[in-house]
Amino acid sequence: MASPQPDKYIRMSTELVDKLCRYRLSGQEWQVLWVIIRKTWGWHKKMDRISLGQISESTQIPRRKVFMLIKQLENKKIIIKGVPNKGDIRYISYGIQKDYDKWVGVPKKGAVPNKGDKVSPKKATRVSPKKVHTIDTLKDILKDNIVITQQIDNLLTQFSSILQEKIKVYISRVALKNKSKVISDGRKLTLLTELFNAKERCANDDIFGYALDMSINYDACCIGYMNAIIRNKMTEKSK
Repeated sequence: MASPQPDKYIRMSTELVDKLCRYRLSGQEWQVLWVIIRKTWGWHKKMDRISLGQISESTQIPRRKVFMLIKQLENKKIIIKGVPNKGDIRYISYGIQKDYDKWVGVPKKGAVPNKGDKVSPKKATRVSPKKVHTIDTLKDILKDNIVITQQIDNLLTQFSSILQEKIKVYISRVALKNKSKVISDGRKLTLLTELFNAKERCANDDIFGYALDMSINYDACCIGYMNAIIRNKMTEKSK
């Protein structure tokens, strides 16, 4: 039988709790947020180094999913991230953004419809093809591009400075295989996500760096080749 003790608690502002009550997040986003609250305010800290593994263990959510959930919380500005450098290693820390006015998606006063109000789904979702290039839609496109750029920058910080330089060469080699010799930011984000997942599965920067070098040297910059090299090196290491 569970018996939580009242002497073990997390100190939180009631004003902030009231704001959290009104803030809409997915169930898994809430799980990640509560782990960050527990690891920071639960230990009387504003920020703390919290690994993906710690969050995954606490929530039982896979590490890859945890990474994406953290990015979603960052984009909503409900959490903040610190990346202090220590040589080639970057220690990432997380904390809660106490300035709730900066949170993205918080309903403003008077913005929530009354229970009896009716909203036509057709009017809310219908988009006229003639209005695709209005100023508002162009602003939305620009906003999406900015978010993708932020995600690219955030993903790069998950790698050491040495690996970052190798990854930039890797991506440039992929671009050279295109007729235009360039790749979109969306494609860059996909490549970085593939590389990050490979690094997480490998859990060894030396082996991951070796796989990058081999991919670049043999002009075989694709995730399938990378994974094959990593598997071979890890098999050799286990013998």
